Amino acid sequence: MIAVQWPIGPPRPGRRWGRHRTRPGRAGRLLGHALTAAMVFGLLALFVAVTVGWLR
Repeated sequence: MIAVQWPIGPPRPGRRWGRHRTRPGRAGRLLGHALTAAMVFGLLALFVAVTVGWLR
C-alpha cells in the first residue's frame, strides 16, 4: 500500500510531502492507516457485492 502514501514516483520519504509537512507524526500515520483501511474495506465490499450479484 505504498501507492496510497506516494502517488507520484518512487517512495522517497522527506522529499515531497506537500500538505503533510505540518506534523508527520502520529496523526499523519493514523490518517494514512485510516485511508488504507478505508480503501481496502471499499474494495472488499465492492468484490463481495459483485460476487453476490453474479451468483444471483
